[in-house]
Amino acid sequence: MLIKPNTLSVAPTSVVVVHQNEFFELILVKPRRSILTLGLFSTKETYYITLLVSRLDSAAGHYLAIAQSDVLKDIESEWNFIIKTIYPNLSLSEDRREEQLAFLEQKFFLEAQHTEEQVIRNENILEFHSLFPTIPSEFCILDYPTVLWKGTTISKGRIYLTSHFICFAPDRGTDRLCLAWAHIVSITREGLISFANPLKISTNDGKTFHFSLIIRPDEIFDVLQELWHLALDEVVLKEEQIMRSMELIFNTVPNTPTARARRLSFSSPSGDIPVTPKAQPQNRQVNKLASAEELVNVSKNRNFQRKFRLPDLEKLQMTWTGCLFRASTHENGKGTVSLSKHFVCVSDDANLQKVAVALVEVAEITVTLDQGEPAACIRTRRFELFIRTAQGELLADMVHQLTINWKVATFNHTKGKTTAQRFFDETAKCLPNINLLRKINDALEPESARNTARWVQFFETRGYSFTLVRNSDFRALVRSGVPDEMRGYVWQLSSGSIYLRMLLEEDGYYSSLVAWSATHHSIATDEIERDLNRSLPEHPFYKSSEGIASLRRVLHAYSWHNPALGYCQAMNIVVATLLLFTSEESAFYLLCSICEVILPGSYSRALIGAQIDQTIFEGMLNSRLPDLAAHLKKTNTPLSAITLPWAISLFIGYLPLRAVLRILDWFFLRGIETLIQASLSVLYLSKERIMAHDDGYIIATILKDCMWINPEKLLQTMFNVFGDIQLHDVEILRRQHRIQAIVDLQKSNRHSQVSDLEEKTKFSTSELENAYTLFKKVTIANTASVGDTVDFAQLNEFMSSLGTAWWQRIKQDNQIRIMKQIKAKDVVDSVPRLGFHPLMAGLWVWLNGDLPTRFTLCFEAYDEDKDGKVSPDELVGCLDLLTKILHHAPKGDVTAFALMLFDKLEVPQSGKLTKEQIRQEVIDKPLFVEFFGIA
Repeated sequence: MLIKPNTLSVAPTSVVVVHQNEFFELILVKPRRSILTLGLFSTKETYYITLLVSRLDSAAGHYLAIAQSDVLKDIESEWNFIIKTIYPNLSLSEDRREEQLAFLEQKFFLEAQHTEEQVIRNENILEFHSLFPTIPSEFCILDYPTVLWKGTTISKGRIYLTSHFICFAPDRGTDRLCLAWAHIVSITREGLISFANPLKISTNDGKTFHFSLIIRPDEIFDVLQELWHLALDEVVLKEEQIMRSMELIFNTVPNTPTARARRLSFSSPSGDIPVTPKAQPQNRQVNKLASAEELVNVSKNRNFQRKFRLPDLEKLQMTWTGCLFRASTHENGKGTVSLSKHFVCVSDDANLQKVAVALVEVAEITVTLDQGEPAACIRTRRFELFIRTAQGELLADMVHQLTINWKVATFNHTKGKTTAQRFFDETAKCLPNINLLRKINDALEPESARNTARWVQFFETRGYSFTLVRNSDFRALVRSGVPDEMRGYVWQLSSGSIYLRMLLEEDGYYSSLVAWSATHHSIATDEIERDLNRSLPEHPFYKSSEGIASLRRVLHAYSWHNPALGYCQAMNIVVATLLLFTSEESAFYLLCSICEVILPGSYSRALIGAQIDQTIFEGMLNSRLPDLAAHLKKTNTPLSAITLPWAISLFIGYLPLRAVLRILDWFFLRGIETLIQASLSVLYLSKERIMAHDDGYIIATILKDCMWINPEKLLQTMFNVFGDIQLHDVEILRRQHRIQAIVDLQKSNRHSQVSDLEEKTKFSTSELENAYTLFKKVTIANTASVGDTVDFAQLNEFMSSLGTAWWQRIKQDNQIRIMKQIKAKDVVDSVPRLGFHPLMAGLWVWLNGDLPTRFTLCFEAYDEDKDGKVSPDELVGCLDLLTKILHHAPKGDVTAFALMLFDKLEVPQSGKLTKEQIRQEVIDKPLFVEFFGIA
C-alpha cells in the first residue's frame, strides 16, 4: 500500500531491484538485523517502491519509499498503476526533473494521507454503527468530547453528528441519546450558572438537554447550526411535497386526464424531459453528508455563491488570501481570490469591492509587473485584473491553476461575439416596449441625460458583464436610478442571473424547456393560461398575441424547470414586467433568481419563505413604528393579507410604476431588505391616513391602493429612515423565525391528513395521530428526494411499530403485493414508495372492506399482468391471502378448493378465470361462506 514518503536506509547488499525506470524503482529488501526500515528493524522480506530523488544516494542504500508490502502481487499492483497512469505524463527532460520529483513527492504524500484517513474513517463508521445500530444508514460526520448534564450529575462522553441526527454516547454505561435534527426547535449557548461553555438543545416534545463543550465551543456551535439548518431544508421540502399531495387528493378525481397530468407535473423529471442534473433549481436538493470535509464544503460553497451571486452549480475549488488586486486603473484592494470551474473572483476584506470574471471572457493570463511588483494579469477585451501575492511560490501556483481552469472553460466555447456583449446588445430590442410604457404612464419619464452618461462612463471604465467591479460607485448608481434602456441588463448583473444563463445557454436549456412545454401538460398549465390575460393588460404588448406568447413560454418553461414549485400567482405580473426590459431568456433566468435565490420559498405552495419574511417585517414594524403597529392591531386590520401580496408581487400594481422600477433596481442588488424597507416606508407615509380611521376594513382599503404615493418621497424614506436595515441582519432573523414557520407547516399538514383520513376511513383520531407519529419516525432519515414516503423495508418497520399481528402472518411476497396494490391506487405520483395518506386509506379497505371488496383486492394483487384473469396457482395465492386478512381458518385445503373451482367452472382457452366468474360462482354463494367458516 502507499505510505507517506519516508527515508529508507538499508545495506546495499540486501537490496534486489525488481523493476526500474528514470523516476521509480521497485526493490526487494532481504531481512538482516542491521536493516532499519522506517525506524523499525525488519525481520522478513519486504518490497518497496521508491522515488529516485537526487538528495538520496541509492547506491549507498538510501531510498525514498512511497509504497510498501510483504506480498509481491500487491506491490506490483501499485507499481502497474503508477506506470500506467503517472509515468507516461512525466517529462524525461533533465531541466524539469527536480520540479517533477518534488511534485511527485507531494502527490504521494497526499495520496497516502488520504488512504490513512479513509482507513480511520472506516473504523469510525464501524464504531459509530456499533454504538447506534438503529440508524444504520447514517454516517458520522464529526464527533467531539462533551459532557451531558442530568440535573446536577454529569456524564462524560462524545457527541456524534450525522446528516439527520445528533447522538451522545457516554464513556461509561449504555444510556445513549439520539435526537433527530428535525425534532429540534432551538440550539442556544445557554445553561445553568455552573456550566462551562454551555449548550442547550430543545426538542418539539418539550424536552431540554444541557451539554458542556470541552473543546472548540465556537466551532462546534457553528457546525451544529449548519447541520440543523441543512436538515430543516429537507423538512421543508418534505412538507411541501405533502401539501401538494393533499391538494391533489382534495381536488382531483382519480384516473381522469387531469389527474394523470397532475401526477406528471409533480413527478421528478425523468425520461426525455429536458432537465439535466446541473440545471436543477437552486438550493432545493439536500444530500446526505458523509464526512466533515463535505460539510465544510457545503458551507464554503454557499458563502462563495452568495457573495458573488453565482448559481449553486459553481463550486469553490481554491482560495488565496492576503492578495493585493487592482482592476484596470481602479484603486488597489486587499482580500481574497477565489477560483471555481468557470469564474475567478476577487473581493476585498471589507466586502466593499468585488468582481467575478467569467473565464470564457478571458483572452490571456500572464505574469507581469504591476506597480513594480510581479503580478498575475487576467486580461479580457475591455478589462485587466492584476493580482499580487505575498510569496512568489503562491503567485506561480495561482497562475498555474488559473490557466488550467481557463483552458478547460474555453475549450468548447465557440461563440463569436463575447457573451457579455451579446447580453448587453439584447437590451436595445426592448426599447419599443419601454417607449410604449412611457406613453401609457405619465409618471414614467426617461432618466436624465446626466444619469445615463454616468452609467455609460461607469461601464466603459469599470467593465461589462462578467468583469463588472461591484463597489460603492456601482451601488450609488443603482440607488440613484437605472436608465430604462439599461435596466434589464443591470437587473441581470445585480441578481446574478446572468451567470446562470451563461452556464446553461450553451446547452440550449431554455429553448429545450420551451419545446417540451409546448407538447406536455401539467397542473401549472391551466393555472398559467387562466392568468395570462390578467398580466399588465393595459400595456399594448400584452394586448398582442406576441406578448402573450412570450409570457406563456417563460412561465411554462419555469414550471418544468422547477416542477416542485410549478406556478404561483403573482409570477405572471412579475414576468410581464421583466419582459418589458429584457429578452425572454433573460426573463426566465431572472425568475429563477427571484424564486430560488433572492426570495427562496416565497413562491412555494406553502409560502413558507414569504411567511418568515412577513414575521420579520411585523417585528420591525412593532419596534420602529410602535404607535402605528398598536393602532393596526387595535383596529383588527388584516396586515399580512395586505403586505404579503406586496412582497410576492414586488409591489407591481400596488405602487406607481416609477416607484416599482426603482424598488426593483435596488431589490435585485440587495434582496429582501428592499421589500421590508419599502413596506415600512409605505406604512410610514400612510400613517396619517391610517390613524384617522378606527375601522380595519377602511384601513385595508386604503393600503390596497397606494398609487397616490410620491415615488421620490418613498425612496427617500426607504434610504434615509429605514436604510439601516441590512441584508445580513435579515438573514439572521430568517434563521431565527424559520423553525416556527416549519412547525406551523407541519401542524397544518398533520391536521389535513388526519382529518381527511378520519372522514374517509373511520380510523379514530387517536389511531391516526399515533400512526402519523410512527410514520414520521420511520421516515425521519429520508432524503428530500423521496420525502415522507416508505419503501418496503420501512413499511415493514412501520407496520411492526403499529403492532399489526395480521401483517406478520402474511408472507413477504404477499406483503409486497399489498404494497403494490395500494400504490396502484395512488393518484399523486407513480414512484414505488407510499406516503402516509394513501397507505392508511389503502390499509383501511384491506382491513375493513366487505367480503367482495377484499376479494377484489386480493384478486388485483395476484393479477400480475393486469388482464383481469388468474391462473390456478394465482387463485391459490389469492384465496390464501384472503384467509389471512379475514382472520378465518379455512375448513379445508385452499389448493384443493381452488382446483375444485377450476373443475366446476367453465375455464376459457387461456386457462384462466375472470374475477366475475369467481365472484358469481363463489363469493355470493354458501359454498364460499361454508368453506371459510364465515358466520
